[in-house]
Amino acid sequence: MTDTACPLSVIIVSWNTRDLLASCLDSLAAPGGAPDGTEVVVIDNASTDDSVAYVRTRYPWVILVERPANGGFAAATNDGLARAHGAHLLLLNSDARVQPGALAAMMEYLECHPRAGAVGADVRNPDGSPQPCAGLAPSLFSETCSVLGLDKKVRVLTERRRFASPAGTHLVRDWVLGAALMVRRAVYETVGPLDAGYFMYSEEVDWCTRIRACGWQVGMLVGARVCHDGGGSTRRTSDQMRPALFRSKIRYLSLHRGERSARIFRIIVRAVAGLHVIQARCKGLHAQGEVTSWRTVRRSL
Repeated sequence: MTDTACPLSVIIVSWNTRDLLASCLDSLAAPGGAPDGTEVVVIDNASTDDSVAYVRTRYPWVILVERPANGGFAAATNDGLARAHGAHLLLLNSDARVQPGALAAMMEYLECHPRAGAVGADVRNPDGSPQPCAGLAPSLFSETCSVLGLDKKVRVLTERRRFASPAGTHLVRDWVLGAALMVRRAVYETVGPLDAGYFMYSEEVDWCTRIRACGWQVGMLVGARVCHDGGGSTRRTSDQMRPALFRSKIRYLSLHRGERSARIFRIIVRAVAGLHVIQARCKGLHAQGEVTSWRTVRRSL
């Protein structure tokens, strides 16, 4: 339900990211961060650090929702979306920090362009360098190139256009990164929430695909900068997250490219995982984590 006094709802999912979350919330509270009247909803995904107590004490203006178990990013985000009242809805990672004026610019773009359903931020690494944050819809070919490490040149070409475009330029893409993704409420009410079948990864790509299928444009807004410390909540468990990444990719291909594409990609990933296991074994004990990770990939697919 929309609250006319609430222009924007910011939904942040957090899992054991207390310090990163604090930086994120501080950036929203800073001058030029979140527009006046913004509500901030933090969904804690059963953190085992003191994130909940910290937020409750230091940020009393935050709407804090505690989940009893970690059911994944998409499911937690949906909890936040269901509680949001804003005319615009922003998915923001807990390891992201908004730069002054970025959210206001994204809101203004949506308000002035009725065909735009979702707009992503100009996401940057902590050192200011560009972070891949938008692209073409995944296909069997593109995902195969990715798992083989052959997609870097394509990314370089994409970033050249981004750098050549002045601030305020909207670059139409098939998907934008969920680290800072804003939609108008009508999109959410028409398309529905994220697909909770994705535990983590690809859920925003799936959402953008469904948004475009309903006739809206998706793109990123050059100059609306958000600093993203990519993987802040998953870096410590990267070995466990790799299987989740490929399961999500396979789910996306199955839903949007057909079961045949998903089946072929599954075979490719299993083969690549086997090669990584052999390479890691050759490196010795210091690569035992890699062996376990890629073995889990093979077994989980």
